[in-house]
Amino acid sequence: MSKSAIKDSIQKDQISFLKEGNKDSSSILRFALSFINKEEKEKKSDLSDSDVIKVLKSLIKRNKDSFDQFTAANRVELAEKEKKEMELLEKYLPEVMNEDDTEQMVKKTLNDMSISSIKEMEPLKANIVFNEMSIEEKISKNNLTFSGSLMNNGSRRGDFIRVVYFLWEKDTSPALVDSVFINGNTIIFDNGVVSDTSLNPGDNGNFSLSIDIPDSLNITYWTKEVKYDMFE
Repeated sequence: MSKSAIKDSIQKDQISFLKEGNKDSSSILRFALSFINKEEKEKKSDLSDSDVIKVLKSLIKRNKDSFDQFTAANRVELAEKEKKEMELLEKYLPEVMNEDDTEQMVKKTLNDMSISSIKEMEPLKANIVFNEMSIEEKISKNNLTFSGSLMNNGSRRGDFIRVVYFLWEKDTSPALVDSVFINGNTIIFDNGVVSDTSLNPGDNGNFSLSIDIPDSLNITYWTKEVKYDMFE
């Protein structure tokens, strides 16, 4: 027995059709098996069901292309032959649920799990973002000072939140990188660590960062990002 239940089924049906005297169907399946065996020979291993499905889909596509050509040329008999081959091979493909069946299956699964929507299945996570309207940037010859606030608009607490600023000259690498932890909610973790750099969902936190600029650097612009962890 092969690794593929689909190939086994095709082999059994091919023999059955032959015994029943259904030479046309037997010939169609024997032709398909020749391509499956050829693929196995090239791979030097038995094909899985997914591999066999790929072979069948390739053959069905060939039938479909020929069917369209014969139909356009009004070669009805040849078109019917291609159609018959397609219909037989398609019986060995997994049944594809239509949109209504898929929707019903999803609804049943959600109902069984007491979930009212797909959104409730999404993992809880923090989403820390800048309150852009609050950002202030003070520039002097040898110093840049940044301040502002952030908000957690996610569904889970964010921990050890820090703001990172990248200062750039004209090349593609940052000339300076500096960061600062925010002032947020105070949390006592299970290991005894106390931190005031967390934000619960819906909460805001502030930050202020001052960066001294060496005379040797010519900073032309800067970018910022927020980094954080999520702990239980």
